[in-house]
Amino acid sequence: MEAATEQFRALLSACAAVSRASTTPSDPRDSADASLGLAPERLPFWDALCGDSASVESLSLAADLGILVASTNVSTAKLVGLLRIIITHPSLHCPGLLRLAQLTFRGLKLAKRWDALSDVSTQLLNAVYDNIQALDTRGRALRFYIEILVGFQHSAELYELNVPKIVALADLLSADEEQNKELKK
Repeated sequence: MEAATEQFRALLSACAAVSRASTTPSDPRDSADASLGLAPERLPFWDALCGDSASVESLSLAADLGILVASTNVSTAKLVGLLRIIITHPSLHCPGLLRLAQLTFRGLKLAKRWDALSDVSTQLLNAVYDNIQALDTRGRALRFYIEILVGFQHSAELYELNVPKIVALADLLSADEEQNKELKK
């Protein structure tokens, strides 16, 4: 548990540093210093905790972290900003952290943060879509993308607006790559 606490603090510190250095609040990739972010040696922890091969106990802890983040008393804008950094900053690119963002998204529903859920759905959908393009995060990002499109919406508007991207995904997934064969099962 202490290791998880230390890693979580490091993650939040890295996100705060990226946020402070960002020249454009809506795009943390515009960070003034590309070296800001999470140290590469910390990424395996998040893949072990939240990755597809994580144990049930690890996933339970990760889900609790997602609920904790979602239920904290912070503004919706700050919460969306945190998730944007986790999803888009190059130093945080790994399937485990993408799943942590997804678990936080689920936590928003449990915490009944409808305003945050709506903002994440509309503001971060493109960032999640961009993660589908990378092979190492494709499976997790695809699940998250679908969950956003169909999981928590009371109308089909978000889905309808993204039909061209869904068609492009069909083309991408129909390509003859081993990674895509696994996704089709």
